Amino acid sequence: MKIAMFSDTWDVDGVTNSIRRSKRGLESRGHEVIVFTASPDDRHGWINGVYYFKGTSFPFYPSYRLCFKPEDISKELKDVDVIHVHTPAFIGVKGMLASFRLKIPSVYTWHMDPLIGMELYIPFLPQSILNRLGVIYMNRFLRSFKALIFPSKNARVDASWLKTKAMTRVFPTGIDLDTFKVTDSSCLPIRMSDAMNDGKKIILTVGRIAKEKNMELIFNTMSQLGKDYILFVVGKGPCYKEYKKRYSSKNVIFLGSMSHPDSGKSWDLPLVYASADCFVLASKAETQGMVVHESMAMGVPVAVLNRGPLPEFVNDRCGRVFEDDPSSLSKAVKDIILNREELSRGAIEVSRQNSLDVFVDRLEGIYKEIQ
Repeated sequence: MKIAMFSDTWDVDGVTNSIRRSKRGLESRGHEVIVFTASPDDRHGWINGVYYFKGTSFPFYPSYRLCFKPEDISKELKDVDVIHVHTPAFIGVKGMLASFRLKIPSVYTWHMDPLIGMELYIPFLPQSILNRLGVIYMNRFLRSFKALIFPSKNARVDASWLKTKAMTRVFPTGIDLDTFKVTDSSCLPIRMSDAMNDGKKIILTVGRIAKEKNMELIFNTMSQLGKDYILFVVGKGPCYKEYKKRYSSKNVIFLGSMSHPDSGKSWDLPLVYASADCFVLASKAETQGMVVHESMAMGVPVAVLNRGPLPEFVNDRCGRVFEDDPSSLSKAVKDIILNREELSRGAIEVSRQNSLDVFVDRLEGIYKEIQ
């Protein structure tokens, strides 16, 4: 099969990582995957198998691009069997329209609840109006898709307001266990290496640094944990400069962005995962939380917020669940470190249930079913 995937971003974020894994897994089985995305600069057209649309920066979230300009991409979709859309925004609309006009069956993956995104990044309208507009828009946008993929049961329940007739499937993005491993032990950041040598308990959080990720809860918990604990923050985003200025200290270190295995550039991140005593995710806006699965694949127990889909994947075998409170998070972290060896074994066992092979099997099944 030839599959065309549409995404607003092709930088390293959760959606990009999901697409890269899908692409690599499908191509390993002989399928062809092409990507359509927004250009972060002046690129336009085909570059290394990726088609870039020109766009302008979104003022409330500069890393996202708004691609208003209409463009006929019919010839670029020659011989495509399936269109797979990963965004409800401008690039997603281009994919949806192409599917409709060219009569190519299409699939949509629900990576984030758009109602939450609109609330956070369109601040000039009341939430009630945004919700109403979002529900109307998404129901119209999705009505031509043959299948919808939700990465968790919780994400599907939260979208119960959808009135789609599309086939619905629920399964998380798989982890490529062959690539998520340490290959170069010399790539660890110096400050992390120093912390290990000093006997510090290393807490790690990875992800886009944005309001909905609720990272301030983690920062505020550090004072309760004390000087023997050190937090490393990996990632960038709209709140990166603000949080770094406000919270940086001897016990809170911002490492910035690091190359992800799915980018094919470096193997730094798996080593950083493996060097942590505990991984923490406090996000309130996850549909799956891929970083949780990545951490467990590296044998690192996880502490996750008791909200959304995260408790679906985390139990007492592999980590702890905490409430939206520094005392609860502090207790969870200490409990994990006390039982780390046992929880590490459980984390690896849980990650095996979410392999890339299983994920690609499911994708292939959907693609064949909508033909």
